[in-house]
Amino acid sequence: MFDLIAIGDTSRDVFNVVPEETAYCSIDTKECVIAFNYGDKIIVEELVTTIGGNSANVAVGASRLGLNSALYTQIGDDEVGQVIVSELKKEKVSPNYVLVEKNKRSNYTTAISFQGERTLFVYHEPRVYELPDLEKSAWVYLSSTGNGFEKMHSQAVEYVKRVGAKLAYNPGSHQMKAGMRVMGPVIMSSEIVFLNREETARILGDGYDSSDDVKKLLDGVINLGTKIAVLTDGPSGSYATDGKNYWNCGIFDAPIVDRTGCGDAFSTGFTVAISKGLDIPTAMVWGTMESAGVIAVMGPQGGLLIAQEMERVVSQNQDFKAKLI
Repeated sequence: MFDLIAIGDTSRDVFNVVPEETAYCSIDTKECVIAFNYGDKIIVEELVTTIGGNSANVAVGASRLGLNSALYTQIGDDEVGQVIVSELKKEKVSPNYVLVEKNKRSNYTTAISFQGERTLFVYHEPRVYELPDLEKSAWVYLSSTGNGFEKMHSQAVEYVKRVGAKLAYNPGSHQMKAGMRVMGPVIMSSEIVFLNREETARILGDGYDSSDDVKKLLDGVINLGTKIAVLTDGPSGSYATDGKNYWNCGIFDAPIVDRTGCGDAFSTGFTVAISKGLDIPTAMVWGTMESAGVIAVMGPQGGLLIAQEMERVVSQNQDFKAKLI
């Protein structure tokens, strides 16, 4: 039996760190543009390679925090796919449900990192998603997949109901585009739903706006059927509710090197804490500490904490708490 099975796409990510003198960014305007001279050879200051994808990040993070985790994902029979499997094994994430598709390529992302923010060039290989016969798991984390995911989402809902697993859901861009017709049954079956402020208003639709009071937005998600609604809000930190109480947890002061995977890291810490029987305010602290670790290094996984590091950082910052609002 697994503690957590993550479901979603996985990619090979390459981060190109560009020196500030190489690019121009008009950060004082509403439109921020990185510009390179056409035909130039751009010098890269640092090169970082990692595996990525929302669910892969969570599977790795959960493993580091002591859970027996696995990942269902589909990759190609190429060198990139071999690297993905190798990295998962190194992180002690079970590759039992990694489906290798013949004559297919693996997903690949090239990132331009500049001043702590990244611009992504993403290649998604077309997939036909089919959930395999999964072993029993206490938790399932379901996140971003490409086009054609609808059947697999339904299968995930059937699986958690059949085995009695708890579901944490963080929809990706394709799921958001599909709308509540597809996401509704998943949210209704979820223990936890992770969204940012803009996504929350978009899901809730008419009568809601991203500028609405956070309690109104959280209540709207709870009314869709989930037991715990979590809303991330950039510099304002995170908000959460169980339908009765509401909490806010600010951001933890940490150096910002790269924001890639910050949201996935929060979802990791929060989900793992809840799976261990900790309360929502503590889970928010765990999520925030994971995010702080990730943004302090390049890439989405390098800063994910191991269990001892989480214990240490929480113990050393006992005044950092989520507060009732």
